[in-house]
Parts: sequence; structure tokens; C-alpha cells
Amino acid sequence: MAPTPWGATLIALSTVGVLLAYNAHRFGSPWETGYGLLYQHTGMFSFAPAAIGGKLLALLFSPHRGLFLYAPVLLLLFIPRAMPRKTWFDWAGVLALLATLLLNVCYHYWTAGFSWGPRFLVAPIILLTPLFAHLYPVFALAGFPAIACRVVLFLSVAVQVASVALPSSLEDTLRENAGIPQDSLAHAWPCQFTPFCERPGYLARAIVNTVVDQKSLHTEFEFKSDRAKLENPDFQTLFWWPFRFAVRFSRYSWWLAVTLAAVLTAATAYLFAQALAPHSRAQSRVTP
Repeated sequence: MAPTPWGATLIALSTVGVLLAYNAHRFGSPWETGYGLLYQHTGMFSFAPAAIGGKLLALLFSPHRGLFLYAPVLLLLFIPRAMPRKTWFDWAGVLALLATLLLNVCYHYWTAGFSWGPRFLVAPIILLTPLFAHLYPVFALAGFPAIACRVVLFLSVAVQVASVALPSSLEDTLRENAGIPQDSLAHAWPCQFTPFCERPGYLARAIVNTVVDQKSLHTEFEFKSDRAKLENPDFQTLFWWPFRFAVRFSRYSWWLAVTLAAVLTAATAYLFAQALAPHSRAQSRVTP
């Protein structure tokens, strides 16, 4: 059943009411979130509307925080045949993303600190889910739309797999060790210290350490300084939870961790393929 404007409005107002009540209880005012008190104490400003154009481009396209690079699936929204007539809820999701983007470019911490991609833009993407539902019939089409969907979908899956294979803070830790400020607009565009240049090498080494060097998986974890913490097993081996349990708690063997990771990966791939299978079969029926 499609959501109604009144139902969605009631949910939104209820959520806002709970947040305002918490702010009033915790900080003494419904309009205070705690950040204002922090900035007042440190003499900083929450919003600094400077270089808005540069930040906007960086948040959309740069290898440091570009939304379309970290979520390539959003490119599918620009395929005309994939987007039928939009409902009011579809437009509400698009407007929410645009509003968050405009707010983000004015925010002091526009890069969202240590994170994978533009962290502040993740939440409104959920509201675009109904739009992506229109993409499934495209897989039954022939020609460019179906090919484009498959290519972009493959890239999106690859980016997400890479994001969980190692800690999301890897590249930001490298930046910090090099003395580069997180909110430096000048350093948003070079590929150095971004996942697209750094993560492939670290990921290859993590896979080798995990599969070949069993001892590295059970190296004792230590809380080190930022400059030395890249030597911890979290960064030297695969970051998937079967291996994390093997490292942190030594509850089961290396072989069991590898088997669990392989089975879960295969199961995920199978379920993903099954979700697209009906549309692939439909394409074979309509293709002469």
C-alpha cells in the first residue's frame, strides 16, 4: 500500500516531537542539540557558508566524499526509461536529499569527519527507495537501459563490498597521519588518501594476510596511536565479523572463520541473483 500524505506527515511530526522533547530534557531547550553548546564553548561556528560551490561539487563528485562515486546506484535515477511518472512521495525523497545536501555544504564539518563517503547524505537516500523500485522492470528491457543498470549495479556492489572489507576509517587515518585537515577542500580532489587509490592495495594485503598468514589473524589487538594503529589486525586482515571474532575473542579457528565468510558471501550473491532472476527471464522471453 502506498503511503498517504497524512500518514507520512504524522510520522514525521511525531519524530520531530520526540527529538524536541529529548533536547528540552537533555539540554534545557527544544532547539538545542548540544553542538551549539560545544561550539559556544570552543568559539567555533556550526555553519560557515563559505566556498559553497566547491563543497557542493566535492560532495557530489570528488574521490574524497563524492556521493555519486560512493553510491553509483544513484546514477540510475537519470535513466529516463527507468523513471516513470513520479508520485508525491518520490519527489519528497528527492527534496529531502537536496535539502540535506544544501545544509551539508554550509556545515562546518561538511566532510562528516572519519567516515566512508558523505556520511551526512546517507539517511535521505532511504527515502529514494520507492524510486529504485521502478528500476526492476528495466532489467527486462533490451539495449542500453538494461546494460547501464547492470554495469552501475555491479559498480555499486563492488564499492559496498570494499567499504566493509576494511575499516571505514582507513583513508581518513592516512590523511591524519599525513597532516591533512579533514575539511580541506583543496585535498578533496587528489586521488591520494582516498579509497579509489589506497584501498585496493590495503585490501589485497589484507586478503593475503587472512588466507595465507594465519598467525596475523590472531595477532593481539592493541590500542595504539593514530600513526601506528594501521598495524593492528583490523587494518591488516579482512574486517568481516567472522574474522573479527577470531581476532578479538579467539572463539573459533581460522578455518571456521574462512568457511563462514565464504558461505555468507555465496549466500548473499545467490539471493541477489535470485532477486534479479525474474526480470532476466522476462528479458529472454521478449528478446527475439
